[in-house]
Parts: sequence; structure tokens; C-alpha cells
Amino acid sequence: MKTTWRLDDEAQQAALARAKAGLLLGPADMGAIFQWGNSRFTAAQAAGELDRFKVKHPIGKHCFSGTLVWRYVQGELIEQPAFNPKRVAR
Repeated sequence: MKTTWRLDDEAQQAALARAKAGLLLGPADMGAIFQWGNSRFTAAQAAGELDRFKVKHPIGKHCFSGTLVWRYVQGELIEQPAFNPKRVAR
């Protein structure tokens, strides 16, 4: 007997509300927002797909920026071009 695992829309909405509020997000929140299971989340994290959302000083397992995730979900630019003095000072 195969059991299908259905993602909970309420969990996704709650995780999106935490992201909108700018709170730190953990793996369960990221999985709910992107509708990923544990194996897909682990693969994405190992591949570095979630590095853009990580904070510098995590608190326990909550190491993703809710603000950056919210901006990404809304389609906003999250990576700002930085001034690179080595390229300019040739």
C-alpha cells in the first residue's frame, strides 16, 4: 500500500506569514513554502540552491532569512550587485 504525502496548505500559509514578518525560517518552513519533502530539501541544500537565503549568524536550525525568501516568492530581486574594487582599480 503506497501512502501519498500531501503538503499542508495551512503550513505553507503559516510559513509564508513568518517570512513576510521577516522572521528566521528553518528547514520545515522552507519545505512548506517551496512545497518540498525532506529529500528534495536536503538535495537543494546540498546543491547550494538555498545559500542565497542563509543568514550569517543562524540561531539553531533557523538559518534562512524570511525577508529574502518573501522577496523571492514575490518575484523581487534579492541579489544586489556589489561594488568590486578589484575590477574597477585596474
